[in-house]
Amino acid sequence: MSDKIDRIAETADEPMLPGVEGPIDRAPSTWWKNRDYGQRVILEVPAGVDVQSVLPDDNPKTALGKLKPGTAAIPPVAILELGRAMTNGAVKYGRFNWRDKTITTSVYTDAIDRHLLAFRDGEDLASDSAAHHLAHVMACCAILLDAIHTGNLNDDRRRDGAAAIAIDRFTGS
Repeated sequence: MSDKIDRIAETADEPMLPGVEGPIDRAPSTWWKNRDYGQRVILEVPAGVDVQSVLPDDNPKTALGKLKPGTAAIPPVAILELGRAMTNGAVKYGRFNWRDKTITTSVYTDAIDRHLLAFRDGEDLASDSAAHHLAHVMACCAILLDAIHTGNLNDDRRRDGAAAIAIDRFTGS
């Protein structure tokens, strides 16, 4: 491994690059092996993939930048719709209110379910906000993820795994 890769792996300045030999500009794009929160993400190159082929250029900054989460694959309209729903919530409840007080998982999953049911029933816009129901779903998910990462979540989910067991039973998986 190059000195730069060794330094990164030892100091955890950046995600580790196991199995990548040579200069840092040969680093892979993002393939996530470990998705557990609170643990370092380890990146691997799938067998048969030419690492250089996933990079748009040979600049070392590109190789390091491609290791970090990107936003280029997010449809801009989704970000704009999310912004409308989040702005509505900020006006109603206060901007980033979930960081000031602990939130409870079921409150947000119930809201997600209500917005999805309204969308499935043919309604596009929430009557109280004029924001798209799917944008409200994204907002709830964004808030839950933020609360998970900031430690502000009262996680009241069941842990018995009944849903996964039923899905396996119904689908024969």
